[in-house]
Amino acid sequence: MDKNIIGIDFGTTNSKMAYLLLDEPTIIENNEGKKITPSIVYFKNEDEAVVGELAKRNMIVYPENTVVSIKREMGTDFKKKIGRHKFPPEYIGAQIFKKLADDAKIRLGKTFNDVVVSVPANYSDSQRQSIKDAAEIAGLNVLRMINEPTAAALAYGIREDRDRKVLVYDFGGGTFDVSILSISSGFFDVDASAGEHRLGGDDIDTRIVEYLSKKAYEQLGIDVKKDLSLLATVRETSEEAKIALSCNESTMISIPFAASKAPFNTILTRIQLNGMISDLIERTKKPIEQALDDASFEKNEIDDILLVGGTTLIPAVREFVTQYFGKEPVKGPDPYEAVALGAAVAGMEYGKEKSTIARNLEISDVISSSLGVLMADDTVNKILERNTKIPIVRTGNYTNVADFTHE
Repeated sequence: MDKNIIGIDFGTTNSKMAYLLLDEPTIIENNEGKKITPSIVYFKNEDEAVVGELAKRNMIVYPENTVVSIKREMGTDFKKKIGRHKFPPEYIGAQIFKKLADDAKIRLGKTFNDVVVSVPANYSDSQRQSIKDAAEIAGLNVLRMINEPTAAALAYGIREDRDRKVLVYDFGGGTFDVSILSISSGFFDVDASAGEHRLGGDDIDTRIVEYLSKKAYEQLGIDVKKDLSLLATVRETSEEAKIALSCNESTMISIPFAASKAPFNTILTRIQLNGMISDLIERTKKPIEQALDDASFEKNEIDDILLVGGTTLIPAVREFVTQYFGKEPVKGPDPYEAVALGAAVAGMEYGKEKSTIARNLEISDVISSSLGVLMADDTVNKILERNTKIPIVRTGNYTNVADFTHE
């Protein structure tokens, strides 16, 4: 490629980056040698922040100076007070983007300023702009923003020579998206997308935190929620337990509490976890049905179901999808890596003369929300309906509410 381009999956709980290595999308390890960078920012002071594993370790000791899941606050008026300063989501997100770009330079020995950034399919224009602003504050040039399920489909289908209808079930750390695409010889046509922007692995962690907090109070009389450091410890332990239960029927949990002579010990089983989160998994059904309806497809017309996002590694999630569609999901890219790999593939469009598999690549996406104009009577006159294919140009004629007004 004629440009050094990386694809970035800016995630709620973890972020990843990828680039093209000999025409093959490849994950870039961070400076710690890991493929995944925790999306956690710890402020040492008003002028210095650290990101990733080091920030995660400091979260236990300095929870009041640590920000997690900032992606959920993009496009909002959230502010994090550090000293005399109040930092908006864009500034905090920029620290994550800067960490990724700096690590890519260290690992590969070249500077990456041009990026393709993935965003949840269900995000609004203000949320998308907020993420783009964060990348630009970090000094990056955003060539394109691509919906996360679309990116995952690119990673899966870039070398696919059969015509396929693919449903991407993207259950990440903070968001859930479902997209239906028609793939044919390098052409990726998004038929419909739907989702929830506050449904993900974070919510599952919260259920486990609530369970463990109740148990700790019953056993030791300790109120976890009154101690931010202790709460951060329990949340980290909850995430570890969730991951352990993806490949084990049970896991032992042991947390040393300073206020107690004895540690808090309990066993959490997969069956217990399933009971805690069954309603969260069930909530993914409505977006699936909405996307199928918007695309005018029956579920038996879907050829491949692609699971994306770390939450899909939970057996109960896979079982739900299999039962709903009546068939197993396909074996695709690593659910943790698919979006970043696909974002790197999307970057191929900006260097086609040197990319053999990008010469026939064409991506047609859709808008996630209807767009319109707010009228004087507080109604919205829609110009574009949700799931309208883009790019598109449409015009409308409007006039001022009162004569001689300029704003």
